[in-house]
Amino acid sequence: MEVVEEVLLRSDVGVATTALILDDLRVNGAPDGVATAVRATLLDSLSAERTLTTSAQAGRVPVWLFVGVNGVGKTTTIGKLAKRLIDEGAASCWPPATRFERPRRSTRTVGDQDRG
Repeated sequence: MEVVEEVLLRSDVGVATTALILDDLRVNGAPDGVATAVRATLLDSLSAERTLTTSAQAGRVPVWLFVGVNGVGKTTTIGKLAKRLIDEGAASCWPPATRFERPRRSTRTVGDQDRG
């Protein structure tokens, strides 16, 4: 079970979904193999009812943070949410997006080495 947990977490499945899968494996076992059981649980989780809160408490501004590796659909998701808000009557929607990348090579200077 530890190997399954490690693989799921390293695959960026998420803590909650990993816990769900491990619980399902503990309760139901994996008569057709672990990969088949994990796949079935993941597919079931995709059809679960989902909710989205698009408003904030009075006097507050909603802020959403989208994090993910390149190519997972962050920009597409932001666009879809913007369209949904506009369709729901939002006067304006400005979904700013900023991309942060780690430096490709060390940017430390000699002075930084002295400070550790």
